[in-house]
Order: sequence, then structure tokens, then C-alpha cells
Amino acid sequence: MTNSQATTQPKNEVKPRKKHASTSTKGKDVVDLKSDLSGSPREELIRKTAYSLYEARHCVNGFELDDWLQAEATVNQLQG
Repeated sequence: MTNSQATTQPKNEVKPRKKHASTSTKGKDVVDLKSDLSGSPREELIRKTAYSLYEARHCVNGFELDDWLQAEATVNQLQG
């Protein structure tokens, strides 16, 4: 088969994820989370806090466990 006969397959393009306003906690600090303590489950508070730590690091991957553990400690401190 020659180069002129070769068929090229389309490359799969990776589309960037869109951020939804409802899931973003950008700019939300620990003091704001105190207002969520009465109405949200503990795990959701930890998730929001961990995500805000991820965003504060400019969305650099590889620190998921560190973020989760730090978020747990923060939520425990606020609830205690």
C-alpha cells in the first residue's frame, strides 16, 4: 500500500471539561463552610473542601488523598 492509498483515521479530540457554577467552590473559604454544617451531610462538606483545596493549587492532579485528609481535618475542627 502506498502513502496515497493509506486512509487516515480521525484523531479523537479531547474536549476540556466545563465547570459548572453549582459545583464550583472557588473563592469559598473555611468560614463560609460553617454555614453549611447544619444542612449538609459531613461527606459533602469534605468533598467541597477538598475540591476547593484542589482549585487553590490551580487544579494540579496527584494530591487527592492529601486534599481529602486535610478537608476531613478541617471539617472535624469546624464540627468539634
